[in-house]
Amino acid sequence: MLATLPSLRPVENAPVAAASTTLEVARRRLPWSADEIAAVASELAAREEPAYEERWPESVHSAASATVFELAYQRAAAAMYADMKRREHEPLRTELQAVAVGDAVLAANPFELFSGPARRIGDASPFATTFTLGYTNDYLGYLPPDGDADRIADIPLREVLDQHSYRWAYGITNANVERGEVERVIAASGDLLRRLRG
Repeated sequence: MLATLPSLRPVENAPVAAASTTLEVARRRLPWSADEIAAVASELAAREEPAYEERWPESVHSAASATVFELAYQRAAAAMYADMKRREHEPLRTELQAVAVGDAVLAANPFELFSGPARRIGDASPFATTFTLGYTNDYLGYLPPDGDADRIADIPLREVLDQHSYRWAYGITNANVERGEVERVIAASGDLLRRLRG
């Protein structure tokens, strides 16, 4: 990257523009009852906490941590599901933003996007260069495509919490957004970019 710096030239009179919009997105409707979630959370709370070292062993990295420290992950997931169940009829207030400099734009949202939705936002952009950003001005969890969410739609709660079996689906199992809402986020992001482009 440093090798390219001498060849860079400033652009004169590059327009700068920004826009934002707010979207209310339906929260995910969990297939499990509040009583089932509470019962599983109680079972997990009753299990003896293992002794943890001061730091992770060298062999542990974030992709494998949920299988090594499974109880902690299971307890956190059960607490998250209980909260989601309590608030399942409250929409997620979602701010989408776009900031353009010349023919490049930042398309920002508060999700941890899967690559498919992020690419589709970029594909919908009228700008020559589009950077799709997540974690912007809030954090509303993962945003997987509907097809990914369908892969775990009928899995029982205790199975979903099994990190050895369902770690591969971590971002799907922890999504806050109801099926179909990813399409609304993509469409609204594209509309915002086109409006900003004028």
